[in-house]
Amino acid sequence: MANVDATKIHQGPGKLWLDVSVPASGNRLVIDRKLTHDQIATVVGATRQWVTMSLDKFQKKGIISVGRQSIVIERYDLLMAQLDNE
Repeated sequence: MANVDATKIHQGPGKLWLDVSVPASGNRLVIDRKLTHDQIATVVGATRQWVTMSLDKFQKKGIISVGRQSIVIERYDLLMAQLDNE
């Protein structure tokens, strides 16, 4: 996995997700627009492969769910905790 500065992660997807998400119940945020792995990688300053691996990791932990047209942050609190630990 590529080394990516945690500051870029927080400034990238964190800001991107907050800008384009809609609050849902509890700790959930819904991003109701299609974002490609390439687009997310550009914002973060990483490779598409790194984004794919990271999204897979977050899905396996139940932090996010990814559909064809949306990303649901199921546990925003856990996502931010995970990013703080990297």
